[in-house]
Amino acid sequence: MVAGCHGWTARDTALELAAQASLAADYHQTQECVDAAPRCGEYNPMIGDHGERLAPATYFIGAGIVHAAIAAVLPRGWWRTSFQAATTGFEVVQVYRNVGQLDAVPGGVSAR
Repeated sequence: MVAGCHGWTARDTALELAAQASLAADYHQTQECVDAAPRCGEYNPMIGDHGERLAPATYFIGAGIVHAAIAAVLPRGWWRTSFQAATTGFEVVQVYRNVGQLDAVPGGVSAR
């Protein structure tokens, strides 16, 4: 990831770090949900209800690599900024939703 970031602005780097951090938070919540099966189920069809299709670690590591690669090849400016901001926003909303869903699991699953 670092090699492809030559020439990035401080904003590009900050947005990519925010995207990676939000993916890491979503991974943590997803792994907690998968570990709490059957009291909790994952909604992502690629992972499966309880991680039976794809391990959360595999999914989120791949997502992080693909995100950084796409950001690296997008032209600097509007395209890169829009991509990074939109995907980060999506992940932040998902993390926020996960908190409420994990807190509601019988027997408790900490989302924090």
